[in-house]
Amino acid sequence: SKALTGLRQAANDAVESLQDLTVAQVAAFDAKLRLAGVMTLSEMRRRHSRQFKGILKRGRVRNETEYYLAKGILDSCTDTLGPTDQAALASMLLAFEQAS
Repeated sequence: SKALTGLRQAANDAVESLQDLTVAQVAAFDAKLRLAGVMTLSEMRRRHSRQFKGILKRGRVRNETEYYLAKGILDSCTDTLGPTDQAALASMLLAFEQAS
């Protein structure tokens, strides 16, 4: 189960590292991934977004995978997150850290 957790964190990191691609670059990358028979970047982003929205709605981080996803978003997306969401995320991360 630790290997699966690590794999999920690596996938989240990969999605996060590709956030600055242009629309054309994403389309080209998606086409290559489709040809290889694997999940596209666009689909990974959609799932990533849905998981993040779930964390915000729930109001707490449940596990390490969610922790690193939320931390990565908080650290790198401060220009797209409103101050309310930033404060909520910071609070959830702190609560998770203190409980661990």
